[in-house]
Amino acid sequence: MWTIFGLGFLFLIVNKKVILYKLGLIILLLGSTAYFYLFSSNFITMIIMPELLPLLIAFFIAGIWWLLAQLRIPVLKNTLIIGISVLLILNVISTRKNMIRRYTEDGQWNAYYDIYLDLTPKLRAVGVEFTDKVLVSSDGSPNISLYLLDQLGWTRFPYGLDAEMVEDYKKQGLKYIITREEDLVNRPFLEPYLSDEIIRYGNIRVYRL
Repeated sequence: MWTIFGLGFLFLIVNKKVILYKLGLIILLLGSTAYFYLFSSNFITMIIMPELLPLLIAFFIAGIWWLLAQLRIPVLKNTLIIGISVLLILNVISTRKNMIRRYTEDGQWNAYYDIYLDLTPKLRAVGVEFTDKVLVSSDGSPNISLYLLDQLGWTRFPYGLDAEMVEDYKKQGLKYIITREEDLVNRPFLEPYLSDEIIRYGNIRVYRL
């Protein structure tokens, strides 16, 4: 697939007859650049982000379009179409396997993060609203726990966490700290903020500031 994307990109660079197509790619590139600017912290850990997919699809279509235009023999055209179709099907199968592995009970993400899904209704029951900002001190990802909790706030990504950062988050409206038991050992500076426990669920603790 990467070879096809690369060939499609080269085709667009050297072909002088696809001005409108190039203009469309420029617009897509500007949109991707704007996204990187607004969401740059996540970009640090990702090689390819969903917002780049329109560009890759455009390269893919351009490459196939160029190859089909060069082929004059119907048998070769049909062979190319079948080959690309098989390649896409294999990609879909591979992606499906990875998604199942990620989200089933023994998947790589499920064991660590599913408890946050169960925690959301408990937060709402004690009056924590979606707009109340929380700090998930044990989460080193950009926002996985926040997404599963359906909650605004911060994690330890990308700069880690210390007492000064907690104070800064308080100035920005931090109301609750969601932590794990091991955080009390690994991050002792949190202890002064953990006096008002409102939820205890599994190894998760929620504290009101």
